[in-house]
Amino acid sequence: FAFKGFARFQARNTWTFWLAFIGSLITLVSLCKTFSIQSLEKQQAVPTNYIVMGAFTLFESYLVSYICSMYTPDSVLLAAAATCAATFGLTYYAMTTK
Repeated sequence: FAFKGFARFQARNTWTFWLAFIGSLITLVSLCKTFSIQSLEKQQAVPTNYIVMGAFTLFESYLVSYICSMYTPDSVLLAAAATCAATFGLTYYAMTTK
């Protein structure tokens, strides 16, 4: 890995995983509640939505880095390629069928 020190830090400090996991769930629930409300003003609360979406993105990116640090780079690349192939295949299928 390019950042073996960071992978060791993640392995030794599992509390950071749980903090990111709980933070991700909290921000996801708040985003779902915001977008399920019928009020347009709540959905267009610009600074609040951007802050919550940014926090959700940071939490999720840490979770992905934590999980990827446990596997070899080849297996992570293979999983990313399989995900891209499935996404593009399903998109092509959806665009060409009625």
